[in-house]
Amino acid sequence: MAKSTSAASSTYPNKHWRDHFDINLFAALRVSRAALPTLIQRGGAIVNVSSIGAWQPAGPPLAYNVAKAALKAQTSSISHAVGL
Repeated sequence: MAKSTSAASSTYPNKHWRDHFDINLFAALRVSRAALPTLIQRGGAIVNVSSIGAWQPAGPPLAYNVAKAALKAQTSSISHAVGL
């Protein structure tokens, strides 16, 4: 993964963004989706680990923080959509 800097997001290579989103968002999405049928049937909760960057995504490391903000929104959205 490319090292994060405080440079403008337009200077980050697409691979940098993809790597951060693959690890910090899409991995959790895949696990959540796989667990949903059991969670809905038996009850439970989706718990994902985020960071302070989810609430302050503009600071460095930018791609990581934006991915964590997306994770926060994704977790909440799935939970509300299926009533967990």
